Amino acid sequence: MEKIEIALLTMTLLAIGLAVSFFLRLSNLLPIVVIISLAPGIFITYLEHRKVREIERMFPYFATDVTEVVRAGMPLTQAIKYVAKNDYGELSKHVRRIAAKLDMGIPLSRALESFANETKSKMIKRAVSTIVKVDEYGGRIVDVLSSVIDSIRIIDKLKRERELLIYGSITQCYAIFLIFLGIMVAMYKFLFPMLTSEAGTVETLIGIQYSTLFLHLSLIQAFFSGIVIGKMTEGSVVAGFKHSLILLVISYLVAMFLT
Repeated sequence: MEKIEIALLTMTLLAIGLAVSFFLRLSNLLPIVVIISLAPGIFITYLEHRKVREIERMFPYFATDVTEVVRAGMPLTQAIKYVAKNDYGELSKHVRRIAAKLDMGIPLSRALESFANETKSKMIKRAVSTIVKVDEYGGRIVDVLSSVIDSIRIIDKLKRERELLIYGSITQCYAIFLIFLGIMVAMYKFLFPMLTSEAGTVETLIGIQYSTLFLHLSLIQAFFSGIVIGKMTEGSVVAGFKHSLILLVISYLVAMFLT
């Protein structure tokens, strides 16, 4: 699903939700309407991100199989067709598509470049660009494929090591967010009554304003905290959307409990 399609879906759901809330005068449900409207787009975007990660994970296995076949003496084009029957998970359909294009007479460079664009992976685009140039201008394709595989595996290893090292930071970020909610709850339940000297209408009015402020602050904090967690752990803002959604739901439930 393209980004423009996801954006249109999200805006459509948001517009419908806001219209229903406005006509039914359910202003207190606006935050949950926003969360529900954003959820499908966030979910679809995250699934696309997971697919790209899976393709990147399987690409070294595909490249290794091609390298071994080429080392045995088969041309690169025939080698790709030969390994197309193997199972590479999410990558398999792309490999079969390359083989089908080669059978139709499409040049190898065009088939590989189309494959790289379809995967939406920067890492694969760089690897394919290197392979295409070596194939066009001549060179030891086996050595190039081996270097590409080694580079990809090193990058993947570094990513995994970073995820393991920063795993504790996810717990810390969630803990910090819960502490933030705890402070806000304490202020609402204990500090606010102490600072309010007059009872009745004034206290009620200020309480309503404060509860609204608490809800808005917690939702803003939840959204950006989730993005920060995703950027820190997986190096992608998209990966943080799932954390944002979890924190948004927690924030809304706590705010509703207080009111």
